Amino acid sequence: MTICLGCLVTIAYTAGKEMMSSLEESGMIILQVAMVQIHMILMWEMVKTLYLTQTLTPRAAKSMLFDLVWV
Repeated sequence: MTICLGCLVTIAYTAGKEMMSSLEESGMIILQVAMVQIHMILMWEMVKTLYLTQTLTPRAAKSMLFDLVWV
C-alpha cells in the first residue's frame, strides 16, 4: 500500500508540472492560475493523508511541502 500511495503523489506532481508547462506555452493565464490552485490543493491533501496514515515520515512530508511551494 505504501508504494501505491507514493506512486499517486508522484503521478499527481508530474501531471501538475506537465499541465503547467503546456499552459504556459498557450498563454492561458487564468486557466493556469486555476490549475496551480487545484494542483496545490490536491498535493496538500495527499501529503496530509500520507503523513496522518504514517506512510510518510515528517522529513519527507516537509520536503514535499517545500517542493509544492516552488512548483
